[in-house]
Amino acid sequence: MAEAFYGPRSRENARLLLDAAKALNIHPREVRTQAGGYLVPERIVDYINGETPEAPESDAESQGAAESTEVSDSGTQGQETPVKRPSVPDAKADWLAYAQHLSLDVTDDNTKAEIIEAVKKAEEATD
Repeated sequence: MAEAFYGPRSRENARLLLDAAKALNIHPREVRTQAGGYLVPERIVDYINGETPEAPESDAESQGAAESTEVSDSGTQGQETPVKRPSVPDAKADWLAYAQHLSLDVTDDNTKAEIIEAVKKAEEATD
């Protein structure tokens, strides 16, 4: 998958990129920070710029994929590929994606420290 730069780094751009990734069924971990901006799959930048990206599947198939994801999140955890917990130096976007995967109530408005703290509390509650 070809990658493209999108910048500058800002909360608004991070949210825009994560929302576009979700609309295209691209995992949020594909949105990575780098100096001055983000490194993302080209399809995301094309989507944001209004260009028609090549859809990997039809609307019916993507609807079915979205439904199967919801089912796997709600009860069949053994069948889903586990998401790796980010380390402290990892980007805020990685922590946000991980926390949202855990269904925690965090947004891009939270600081990285707040997101990490929410993840730690959730992990302590499950231990």
